[in-house]
This record gives sequence, structure tokens and C-alpha cells, in this order.
Amino acid sequence: RARLNDIHAIELGIRNYPNFEKYCWKNGQEQCVGINSLLTYFYPSSHDRKLQFDGLGSSLIDNNVDDILSFISKYPNVYWYVGSEFNPKKHEYKSHLLRSQIILGSTHGEAVDEST
Repeated sequence: RARLNDIHAIELGIRNYPNFEKYCWKNGQEQCVGINSLLTYFYPSSHDRKLQFDGLGSSLIDNNVDDILSFISKYPNVYWYVGSEFNPKKHEYKSHLLRSQIILGSTHGEAVDEST
């Protein structure tokens, strides 16, 4: 839990970094694309009493961490996020690696101002 909290703090720190909104990769509605991370399942935010698995929640979800990992392990792309020792078939949900992806870019045709 402590490591998940540390990684979550780092991810939020990046999202809250000055000018992040200026350089984040944007979707069709000109909103920043979220961080591609398993932590979206552990730190959901709540809007209108509905959970949104966006990683923007302030606290670790109340569920058992192993239950969440068991749920996530059903997705074939889960192995991109974790190390080779992660083995849900043997109920081994430990990993020395937790990968996240943040895509940055500039508006099409716009030069990046390196002074900011």
C-alpha cells in the first residue's frame, strides 16, 4: 500500500506540474489524456456518486489490493504494466516493476517553447 501511495503521488505530481495542461497529449475534446497506469483502478475519483477509474482519486480504494489485481489480471495487456514474476494463475500478484505511461506533445504544427 505504501508503494502504491508513493507512485500515485508521483503520477499526481506530474499531472499537477506547471504547464502540464499545455503539453499533455489531448483527445478530441482538447482534454488531457489520462496517465496510462494500473493505478487508475486503485485511485478512482467519484462524480455524481459514480466511480470513475481515472487515477485522480485522493485515496486508495477500500477493496482488497489482491482482489483488484485479480480483476485486472483478466485483461491480456496487464503484463505490459508489471514484471515477469506477476503470475495470476498461481495467485502471485507481486511485481518489482509497475510501468506507467504519460504521453506529451504539442498542438499540431505548433513549435514547443523550451523557455517554459
